[in-house]
Amino acid sequence: MNSSGWRKKSFTWGKRLTLVVLILGGLVYGVLALAERSKDALRQGFEAQLAKATGHKAEITEMITADLVPHVAFRMKGIYLRDPANIDKAFLKIDQAYISTSFWSMAASIGKYYGFEFKGVETAADFWFPKKATFKFVGISDPSPDTTPATFLIDGTYNDLPLLITAELQRKIKSHGPFYSLSDDFPVTFKLGTNEGTATYKRSFLDAGLYDGLMTRDGQELRFKIELAERNPLKIKGKGALNGVRFNAELTKSGENKELKISSESQKDSELADLKKFVEAFAKDLGLSEKDLIITYDAALPAASQSEDKKEQ
Repeated sequence: MNSSGWRKKSFTWGKRLTLVVLILGGLVYGVLALAERSKDALRQGFEAQLAKATGHKAEITEMITADLVPHVAFRMKGIYLRDPANIDKAFLKIDQAYISTSFWSMAASIGKYYGFEFKGVETAADFWFPKKATFKFVGISDPSPDTTPATFLIDGTYNDLPLLITAELQRKIKSHGPFYSLSDDFPVTFKLGTNEGTATYKRSFLDAGLYDGLMTRDGQELRFKIELAERNPLKIKGKGALNGVRFNAELTKSGENKELKISSESQKDSELADLKKFVEAFAKDLGLSEKDLIITYDAALPAASQSEDKKEQ
């Protein structure tokens, strides 16, 4: 067999593609190994990306660790987003940040991590939330892997009220250690002041929602289900019951205006007043004013909702 025939049979397109991928992979690995030697260049690159994504002046005081191969790990101190017109005004401050993941998870923007921790987080009012938020810890918490599930934990204060949110994580043991991610179906808990609640978050390619929700406040129980109906323009639908009295709800957004419409099946003024008091007290704890959210009430369920409830029965 001549040499040209050997090449034709041996180097098929599949083998050629594999060879190209291996060569490119080796080059990328080498470039990353060289890049991690310049932590200051990586710090400046992070600052530029943050500024581009947020439109604010970004500052990272120190890049302590910058590992890119064989696994990605960044440890930073003093992260700020500042007002470009007044650099003394900080919208966001993070004392310490640690992120560790696999190279391929980072490249594909897959939310899987070996470690994820933000400490000493402060956000100014009307930046991410209507009121100021201060978080001692935001990230993966797994203190007892042999006995309890790992959680994504948010621990701090919001609107001067204690806040605690947990979301259960999947944990897979890899050669580099535990690898964490959110599943498509996981329990969540929250506490904000005197409000406490539990629910199951479920998501699919098109939909997402909170199901089997239970929220308590001042001895009252509110059961709820919330579903994303439309993304653009935003529309969220929900239904629930406060102390056994059922209601429907719909949250819509048009431009900067957000409106929450609540329809109760009860015709009793006292029961509608209880629902209104519960909702508005929770909205106040969330720091929402009338300019943030317009809430309207109706003492009758829409006809479509009534027929749906009959089918469920």
